[in-house]
Amino acid sequence: MLFIRNNIWLAFYVFLLAGFAAFIFILMKTHESIREDVRLEQENLTRITSNSVTASLRQYETLLDILGQELLHEDNYLDREKSIQEIDKLLTASLTAYNFFLIDFDGNIVVTNSLSQDKRESSLNLLQNPKTKESFNLTLDSDAAVIGRTYFSYWENALIIPIRKTIRDKNGQPLFIVSLTINIEKGLPFFSNTIEHSADYSVFIYRERDRYFQVAPKRLINDPAVYEHQFSEERIQESIDYVEKAYDTSFETIKDKQIITTHVTGKFNDDSQSMMSNFYIKEFQLWVGVERDTHVIRQKFFQAATNLVLLFFFAYAVIFWLFRVISSNEKKKEELLTFRATHDFLTNLPNRYFLDNYFSKLEEQDSYHLLFVDMDNFKSANDNFGHDYGDQVLIEITRRLKLSTQDRECLVARYSGDEFVVVAFNLSSFEAERLAEAILEDISKPYLMSGNRLILSASIGISHCPTDASSFEEVKRLSDFALYEAKHNKNCYTVFHEELKKRYLDDLSLENKLREAIKNEEIYVVFQPQVSSEDLLTGLESLVRWNNKDFGPIPPNRFIPIAENSGLMPELGRYIIRKSLDEASKFTTSNCSISINVSIKQFFSDGFFEYFLEQVDQSQIDKNRLKIEITESLFIQDLDYVLGMINQFKAEGITVSLDDFGTGYSSLSLLKNLPIDELKIDKSFVDDIVEDKDARLLLQGIIDIAHKMGITIVAEGVETLEQKQILDTLRCEVFQGYYFYKPLPIKDIISALK
Repeated sequence: MLFIRNNIWLAFYVFLLAGFAAFIFILMKTHESIREDVRLEQENLTRITSNSVTASLRQYETLLDILGQELLHEDNYLDREKSIQEIDKLLTASLTAYNFFLIDFDGNIVVTNSLSQDKRESSLNLLQNPKTKESFNLTLDSDAAVIGRTYFSYWENALIIPIRKTIRDKNGQPLFIVSLTINIEKGLPFFSNTIEHSADYSVFIYRERDRYFQVAPKRLINDPAVYEHQFSEERIQESIDYVEKAYDTSFETIKDKQIITTHVTGKFNDDSQSMMSNFYIKEFQLWVGVERDTHVIRQKFFQAATNLVLLFFFAYAVIFWLFRVISSNEKKKEELLTFRATHDFLTNLPNRYFLDNYFSKLEEQDSYHLLFVDMDNFKSANDNFGHDYGDQVLIEITRRLKLSTQDRECLVARYSGDEFVVVAFNLSSFEAERLAEAILEDISKPYLMSGNRLILSASIGISHCPTDASSFEEVKRLSDFALYEAKHNKNCYTVFHEELKKRYLDDLSLENKLREAIKNEEIYVVFQPQVSSEDLLTGLESLVRWNNKDFGPIPPNRFIPIAENSGLMPELGRYIIRKSLDEASKFTTSNCSISINVSIKQFFSDGFFEYFLEQVDQSQIDKNRLKIEITESLFIQDLDYVLGMINQFKAEGITVSLDDFGTGYSSLSLLKNLPIDELKIDKSFVDDIVEDKDARLLLQGIIDIAHKMGITIVAEGVETLEQKQILDTLRCEVFQGYYFYKPLPIKDIISALK
């Protein structure tokens, strides 16, 4: 007991050490994430601020253009009184401009508004003032508005930004200069009303060409002295070098492409550090900067770290419980982030991807039953009423599935188009079957939507974990196999059992062998002759055969369904067509037809018609000798598509034969609309005609109907003379069966005929 206790504590300390390492890692990642969030937030603010600054300056440039046009009108600028009137009028209309000026080319302010208290009107010369000379000369040479240096107005007791523009005549010759001034607080209100109210951010603007502040940071914004301070070349170059290295591009590219740059630097006139974001406004040669003290990052990090520390200590007070909580929280977070990827958009049910991920974590949990639900002939809803109606039906099916499972611990998912999965936890086998019955009952109730009434049914396959299989993938495949059995009867459920499992494993092994057989050309074809009522050879039906070295001869009714279920049928079908035509080309009797069977999967595969014609051309067999044999199950899938394909074959001169007639449930109703040339009576009818009078009467009716429609009758499975004689009396034209010939290789048929 002491040994066990010591080892438990050892495990605890090892776990504690690992947890502490993880805790340090989480702190680092948290700091990195917070820093990145602050950076993104700051860059967004920088972009918004830059857009606001640009919009405001463009607005002021527009005001200067308006003033210039008004002064040009009838040469008002030459008349001092008219100029004052125009300035007063525009100043009254503008809510943000502080003053307007008319300036001559010598730098003298010649006109301002009538109420101006600014004594510069008579005393200030812009060319003689070193603070204004450079920007004034630039105004003379530029067609755009030029922003002058910010200065302190003692008359306004505020910081003022001047904006000047040269007004030119139609020939581009300068006539005069107009200028306006804006009070930073009133003219750029977003600095004071929005950004400057933030305790974290500080926004400033500085000039590219002379490195003076246009608008200083908020802690210095009202200090006139700061606008006399010019950034040193050394400090500017240090920032340029850092940014070029960090963004791996030149400074000119950053300006030209207007890239927002962010880096940590020292504050202006301060020893503390800040995160600085800059954006260059090319139009006005201004840099907009947003800085934030790095203590904000530390503050947010300390808040997060405090929570993590509390969480860490609490975790080790209730280790096992917290592990489950963390797992649950992480799982919820992942589900939230991936909801769209893991849920069906129509029904909001979990989808196949969700199931695969969910059960990869539950393989070692409690047992469960998996019910694979597949709607019977759901395609008819889409075909008859449209896909929108089909979607409404699927939503209603979802509601009914939830209703059927609401009193049980179940997971309902949409697996594919009209397939659903119900995973029932903590149910006995008996209860699982009762659940299946409840689902079938609810689903089979009429669907009354959009003025239509629809009756549907479903088939269900059931398997159990861990009784039948230990993993979800295996359980799902076994349920699918049980579903396949249920689909034979429809509107029922089948519980997986060992016999099905054995058949499933045999089929899986056979599937792998079949893939190799196609690749190695182990599969071959034989032909069964068809004989007329006059005992003349009229045709050959191609039949596929497979003789495997491990399993021996394998009948088509064994491996063809496997090929269809595994997706091999299109490939196998092409192989059979090619082999049949190659072999049939050796038989040159022109009045003997060649019949080739076509499966459902093959018929609906892409490029089937084109491939068939290509192989016919290569075999050089006359198309009029060829028949394709199809079954009535094709017409249940998509009648319009099948009819279109049949007409394409007939247009090429290829005969169409309906095989296995009478084995389905809609044959007689189909006959009147089908453009077929031949009807093959199934062997099951022929077997009974000697002893069963009703069978003969039914067969007589079918033959009479076919003759009236101009359809040739072929009787399959004729094995006795008596059967042949009865069929003769019923006016059957063509016979096929062991009484005449067994299926033979083409060379044996040629030899027999010789």
